[in-house]
Amino acid sequence: MDSIHSLACPNCGYPMPANATGGTLIKCEACGTTFNVPTSLTPEPDMGNLLLAADFRNPLIPGWKVENWDQPTEFGEYEGQPEYRVTLPPQPEHRMDHLIATPGILDDFDACVSLRFLAGDTENYYAALDLRASDEGYYQVGLDSSGRFQVSWFDNVKWCGNLVKWCDQPALRHGFEVRNTLRVLMRGPQMRIYLNGVFSVSLHDARFSAGQLRLVAGPYNQEMRLAISNLQVREARAV
Repeated sequence: MDSIHSLACPNCGYPMPANATGGTLIKCEACGTTFNVPTSLTPEPDMGNLLLAADFRNPLIPGWKVENWDQPTEFGEYEGQPEYRVTLPPQPEHRMDHLIATPGILDDFDACVSLRFLAGDTENYYAALDLRASDEGYYQVGLDSSGRFQVSWFDNVKWCGNLVKWCDQPALRHGFEVRNTLRVLMRGPQMRIYLNGVFSVSLHDARFSAGQLRLVAGPYNQEMRLAISNLQVREARAV
């Protein structure tokens, strides 16, 4: 960031006081969100060096494994960011559609993605990042269109349990046509989750050590349109 004056609330974008300093806890006057200002003077820790980013200006999305070419897709732009938009047909039993994944495996990483649920008939749309996905299983961090999130784990065949049950996060925006950003920092058995720049969860779990990063979505028995932007993977810095 150029200066301390450019610090803004990670939830609503309202400017923070010019005297805010790193390491202090401040509350947004506009929306009431409270967050820590780290020494980097950003609402969340700086990300490491870029390893892989999805270029949604290129329909081939080079460097990524795209798994739904048979579904209707389009490329566009929203608030200055290129977007990948996909339409998914209704699926029985809440089956997850795999959309895009890293071609190789990752151990420690810092990944983020921005999502917009586009207009539809339901408030129960669901999208998620599968973390360290392999034949052994994976973690999953998911958001829905009603402003909730959860963290769970799978044995690669079925859901096995929650690490964080479905819960509200005030920083998440509800409904359709709004953008939410999910960031997950994985270092060894530690997982840290930021939602729209707000620190939300820190936990330890040692079930899975390496695997693919995948973006998945659940149509929940109705057609679903999802817009994806800002998908990137970076080195995991210590925080």
